[in-house]
Amino acid sequence: MISEERTIQRDRMRFIKNSLSSSLAILGILFDVLYFVSIYQSDVDVYYYNILIGASIVYNLCV
Repeated sequence: MISEERTIQRDRMRFIKNSLSSSLAILGILFDVLYFVSIYQSDVDVYYYNILIGASIVYNLCV
């Protein structure tokens, strides 16, 4: 492969949409939303749920 072909291939990769990765990212966001909804619906005054909610928020902010 000559350098011009490598450059063209690199440029095409920049502008081609990667549908698999974008679909997986959207699916991950959807699961994250469903997880938060399920956690916040369980409004229990047990310290475990408070720690779990706080840890999930910190985890999602880091990721």
